[in-house]
Amino acid sequence: MIYRFANCALDCRLRQLTVADTPVHLEPQVFDVLRHLVENRDRVVSRHDLVDAVWQGRIVSEATISARIWAARHAVGDTGGAQAVIRTVPRRGFHFVAPVSVDEGSAEESSSPPEPNRVQPGDGESKLDWPFEAWRAGLTRKAGSISRSPVRFAIAAAAVMLLVLGAGLVGLEQPWGTRPETASVERMAFPLPERPSIAVLPFTNLSRDAAR
Repeated sequence: MIYRFANCALDCRLRQLTVADTPVHLEPQVFDVLRHLVENRDRVVSRHDLVDAVWQGRIVSEATISARIWAARHAVGDTGGAQAVIRTVPRRGFHFVAPVSVDEGSAEESSSPPEPNRVQPGDGESKLDWPFEAWRAGLTRKAGSISRSPVRFAIAAAAVMLLVLGAGLVGLEQPWGTRPETASVERMAFPLPERPSIAVLPFTNLSRDAAR
């Protein structure tokens, strides 16, 4: 939106002030002060309103506000004595008094740009079906990208399978992988000697007579 007054043009979209077709540099706060006064030209803007709109409620001094008003007047060719554009209302605030014409811009600038990468429903699809179709198309594109992955992934998968098969074969050859034999009495019995043997043990006197 462009506000035109006197020989000035205030472009809010570009945040630019033009005086006699010449761009004039403005500090961000000075531009915001001038824009707020132009947009609220139907009433007197108090200092409190400027603080809320430009400084978002932060505490600023009266000198700071007066300096921004002076810079806005100087940029549009106004003075504190003439006050042909911005008038000071004592004990109330400031009033933008210059006649203003508004330029809304062309239809192409005012219309919002189309959203990028948004799937629109076809002629044969309903509004309830096309989001699912778009989601399914996205899955198809992802699957296609996976199928076109480099060959090294297929080689790595084959190598992993070979390692798994090799580990299984090694496990079958280990002793703990064989079936244990059934225990029997014959295998556990102590083998007898070929010749009989006699064991001689000392005699113990169980009576009370030591002469025996």
